[in-house]
Amino acid sequence: MDLAHRLIAIFEMPTEYVEIAKNNFPIFFYLVTFFLSLKYYRKYFDTVLKYLPLILAYTLLNELLGHIIRYSSTFAIFPDRTVDNDIIYNVYDLIYFGFYFHVLWQLVESQKKKNLIKWVSFAVLTAYLINCIFQNPFEISLYYAYTLASFALVLFSIMYLSQLQPYPGPSIKKYNLMYWITIGLVIFHSIFPILFITGYLKPAIWYDYEFQTIGRILIVVMNIIFCYGFFRARKKSFQNGRSPSLTHDI
Repeated sequence: MDLAHRLIAIFEMPTEYVEIAKNNFPIFFYLVTFFLSLKYYRKYFDTVLKYLPLILAYTLLNELLGHIIRYSSTFAIFPDRTVDNDIIYNVYDLIYFGFYFHVLWQLVESQKKKNLIKWVSFAVLTAYLINCIFQNPFEISLYYAYTLASFALVLFSIMYLSQLQPYPGPSIKKYNLMYWITIGLVIFHSIFPILFITGYLKPAIWYDYEFQTIGRILIVVMNIIFCYGFFRARKKSFQNGRSPSLTHDI
């Protein structure tokens, strides 16, 4: 009987490893992205992205903590283990979106666009506060507010990208780190919020169509784009590509 149990365990282990890898592979890409952000930090340490490694580190630690809470039977931040995951992600969302909103507000040139970002950001914060009234942030993700924040980030990113008009000569956008960061953000936040809110409102669709796996793939794609940006970025590149005298080094 002992031999039979060992044989069964041998055949079950690969499936277990596959499941573990399937559930956690985005963490590896978060780690690589954070490492590259430090390796190439000299390229952007004096720009509006100087705090990007902190956000990437926070993202990595938040994902690791969320994983530990979800799969550990003993670790918990609060006595009621069911609230841990939701509150850490809700707090993370405020810091994450706040960072990128502020960066893009600094980079857009038009005062009209700056004002739009300011008022939409205020609307997003208000949405989070209202969402807290109807949903307990300790017990559930504030998915309505998250969806609004994601689409706002996409809007701000497109506003920034729209001002990257090429000047006469070779395009330098591909050497602009912020260009690749915004491309990654647009791809992820254009799709994932739809999957995310569908998962809460229509759980059957989430599971039947493996939306969670799609979401993880989007995370990987976004981080690969970030990593490519770290590789390609040059110290001397410009925000909008029109004239070196009117632009910022990023």
